[in-house]
Amino acid sequence: MRLDPRHPETEALWRAVTGAGVRSIAVVAARPGEGCSSVAEALWRRAACAGRSALLVDLNTEHPGLGARLGRPRGGERQLVTDQGVVTLERRRDPGGLRLVAGRRGTEIGERRAAMGEAQRLGHGGLGLLAEPGAAAIEAWRDPARLREAVAGWLRDWDTVVIDTAPLVAGTAQGVPGLAAAAAAEASLLVILAGRTPTSAVREASQALRKAGARLLGTVMNDRDNPSLRAELERQALRLARLAPAMAAGLARRIRGSALLGMRI
Repeated sequence: MRLDPRHPETEALWRAVTGAGVRSIAVVAARPGEGCSSVAEALWRRAACAGRSALLVDLNTEHPGLGARLGRPRGGERQLVTDQGVVTLERRRDPGGLRLVAGRRGTEIGERRAAMGEAQRLGHGGLGLLAEPGAAAIEAWRDPARLREAVAGWLRDWDTVVIDTAPLVAGTAQGVPGLAAAAAAEASLLVILAGRTPTSAVREASQALRKAGARLLGTVMNDRDNPSLRAELERQALRLARLAPAMAAGLARRIRGSALLGMRI
C-alpha cells in the first residue's frame, strides 16, 4: 500500500508533526503489517514536497523492506527512482552493505556506506534513505543512548528524519527495538489497523511508549481493510464488466465522480 504524499490524510499528519515543532518522528505499531512503512514513506515524501531535506530510516532491521519497496530489482542491484532521476544501489560483500554508485547521468555521485548509519542521498534532491544499516550500527543502536546520538547526528544533516520501526508488542530479539527508536525520536505516531489490531495490543503499546519516555503525538487509523462506500460501490460495479463492459465502466466512472459519495463524515 502506497499513500499519496499530497492526500488530505497525509497533509493532516504532516501538519500535526510540523505544528508540534517535531523534526524527528518515529512511526510505530503494535504488530507487524499494520502500515508503518506506508505512513513513514508518505511523511518522508511530504517533507520533500515542502522543500525540506528528509531522511527515511528503516529500523525494522529484522524485516527491512523499504529498500526493496522503493526500488526496482535488477539483477544484483536495486534502482531507486527520485525526482532527480534513477539512483542505483549495488550490494557488496563487505560490511558496508549497499553502495551508492550512479546518478541520473550515469556518473559517480559518491559512496556512502551504511555500516555505521551513513545515509544515501538520492540524486541531488532533498531525499535520503538509510535502508539497510550494517551489523555494527544495529548492535550500537540497541543502546538507547547511542541511538539518540545517531538521531542527533542525522538532524544536523537533514531537516526532517522519519523512522520506520520494529513492532512494539511483537518485538524484535536481534534488531533495534521499536521502543528504543520511538524514545530516540522527538515524537512518535502509533499506526492501528482498523478492525484487526486488538484493543489490548493498542493499550499495551501505548503503555510501553509511556514507560520508555517516548512522546506519543497521536494515532493513525489505517482503513486498508475497510474500504469507503464509494470504493466498494465502484468495485461492485466493475464486477459487471464481463457481461457489459461499457455499462460497468460508465457506472464506475459516475460513482468515482459522485460528490455525495466523496463526502467525509
